[in-house]
Amino acid sequence: MKKVYILLLLVLALPVQAQILNGGFEEWTDGNPTHWQTSNSPPTLENVKASPNGHSGAQCLNGYVATIFYVGFTPVLSSSTTSHRGFYMDKAYTSLKGWYKFTSAKGDQFQVSITASHGDTAVGSGTLLLGSATEWTEFNVPIYYPISSTPDSSIILVTIVGANNSSTVNAGSQFYLDDFSYGYLNETRSASTTEKLSVDILTNPCRESTPIRIQSSTQTSASIEVVDGNGKSQISSKQISLQAGSNLLSLETKELLSGVYYIRFSIGNLSETKKLIVLR
Repeated sequence: MKKVYILLLLVLALPVQAQILNGGFEEWTDGNPTHWQTSNSPPTLENVKASPNGHSGAQCLNGYVATIFYVGFTPVLSSSTTSHRGFYMDKAYTSLKGWYKFTSAKGDQFQVSITASHGDTAVGSGTLLLGSATEWTEFNVPIYYPISSTPDSSIILVTIVGANNSSTVNAGSQFYLDDFSYGYLNETRSASTTEKLSVDILTNPCRESTPIRIQSSTQTSASIEVVDGNGKSQISSKQISLQAGSNLLSLETKELLSGVYYIRFSIGNLSETKKLIVLR
């Protein structure tokens, strides 16, 4: 009997592996993915549903803009519910990974964001805006940690936003989502051997603006976001086109107060963060 007790204690002592519950959206309860909260409010509004032919497994999640009295209502998916505050985390993961397809109407964008917390304090965050993708495409949301602390939970938010990050969305925009997981940005695909990213802020500290040189090994697109020391976005994520080689752009900072900021650059699975000091 003693051996049985010892074995039971060893099993209970094993660490719980951090995971995104039902990240493949195979389980559904009363029209919603289990462990998730959505914008569904039947019978008036139902714009999140299960869909067959996922990236893997039998199902995926489909969110679409529903129109009621000529007004578009965006789909919302959140890991925060009345029964729990997000999903368990045991490490400072640097990436939220997943697979998506997206149809955009009138410039609408697919948005995925994550906030990592330790207790009641947000210690890390990341947001990614994505355009149309007709085939299953992998995405990586870089998670930046301005506060040095290991998170214990995360809140994931998925939605559709209008052009230029507006709240007006359009009928016809919809996304398919599958296979969420935590990860690290250095866990790249074969593209990491061919894609390279190098960023230099040429005027730092700066006042009204600063030139930025971005060196890319391929012709591609990149996202740029400016956050403050608390991880709060001060200049929303913007998509820019890059040519292979050296690219020079100007970042306007005249709307920012004096202080320390961080500029996040992302190309596919690659990401780089640079500190920027603004003086007034």
